[in-house]
Amino acid sequence: MPVFLWSQIPSQDIKNMGIYQDSIYVFTSNSVYVSPVDVISFVERPLYADSEVFTGVNNVNVLSTGIYITRSLAGYVWKFQNDSLIRIDRSFEHRMQINASELVHDDKIVRYGGYGFWSNRNFFTKFDKEYREWEPIAPLNTEEIPEGTKENYYAYNGKQIILFGGDQLDPKDLTTNINSDQVWQFDFEALQWTSLGQLQFDVHSMSDILYMHYQDKFILQDDPFLYVFDPFNNKVMQYRQNTVHKKMMGYGVCQYYNGKFYLLLSANNQGLHYLETRSEDEFFGPLVAEYTFYKKNRWPWLFLGLPILILGFVGYKLYRRWKAKTNSVSLKSDGLVYKRIFYKLDPVQVGILECLLAADAGVETSILMKLIENPDHNYSHNMRTKNLVISELNYKLRTVFKIDEDLIQSHKSERDKRIIIYNMDKRFFKGTAK
Repeated sequence: MPVFLWSQIPSQDIKNMGIYQDSIYVFTSNSVYVSPVDVISFVERPLYADSEVFTGVNNVNVLSTGIYITRSLAGYVWKFQNDSLIRIDRSFEHRMQINASELVHDDKIVRYGGYGFWSNRNFFTKFDKEYREWEPIAPLNTEEIPEGTKENYYAYNGKQIILFGGDQLDPKDLTTNINSDQVWQFDFEALQWTSLGQLQFDVHSMSDILYMHYQDKFILQDDPFLYVFDPFNNKVMQYRQNTVHKKMMGYGVCQYYNGKFYLLLSANNQGLHYLETRSEDEFFGPLVAEYTFYKKNRWPWLFLGLPILILGFVGYKLYRRWKAKTNSVSLKSDGLVYKRIFYKLDPVQVGILECLLAADAGVETSILMKLIENPDHNYSHNMRTKNLVISELNYKLRTVFKIDEDLIQSHKSERDKRIIIYNMDKRFFKGTAK
């Protein structure tokens, strides 16, 4: 059963949350709220800290020796001790790893990537508690190294980290970021990089207002679905959002700990948050769909031993074909491919697209209903189902093509105002109509 927080916390003042030695700590600018994890009963205590600690984005890191807080600008480290945040580093705010990915490995704070001085980093640094300074982690046993990125997502299993998404700089314009579709794994024991492949799932168009690390997986919420990324098993699981997901406080504040989710939830737009726990079954609900996460790198071995001339010819042909198809859509029986990324669609959605693409003057409701209606449901129920299917298909198309308007529109027939006609903007689908 869910457990509720009896006292509430002002939403606008919540900075972050950490769980250490079976106690929950919710940090605000001037207070820390503390509760046991088993029986939620918060006590507010004054927090003594410099004003600069919670300026901008901050990260809470739980080590064996306590809770440590860092900032996204990189350099400073504070330790939570006796209701105070005490700065312990001998560094400075160097701004060389802004918006780096941060985690705890081997009881040390570790950062990867980040931006600084017109370049993105492609290395790890760790904070040494003994020397109180940051030092690099050198990839000694590797030949291939990823391009520098910032704001990566990641999954971590205790020994390896898989990094994906993120932004890299346009080499022709160092003030412009471009999305990275590369997936890389780093082994902390072998100190080795491995290129796993290319993203098959468009994480860049998704909202990152809510994200959470869960075991060796990563959770992103993108209305109306919740996505669990499992890169170590190369899959993505899609769940439909529930009322709890819509109330959760985002930006990595909610956490998974010892088999439970600890969630800071909005108290009905009252400017307050309360804490609620959920088991995994209660949190996720039914699985909607499952996708492949990345396309594995398998092509290089195919060309081993081939003459250089043949390799060049094939490469040229592939390049010309890629250039021609980069911005075109390929409609498949189970989805569509756009810019080399596959997007899953159900058979009804594919059928609707085929029908609309083949029509020159629009499609009447009665024709679409043949694809959608359930004979066991009444007319009103089938009409609601039709409206929901069209709405979800429009949402999917807006996400794929990164546009704001709906491609599928409806209007009343000029011949008979009782008849609704559906038309589709086909500018993205040139040459795909069947």
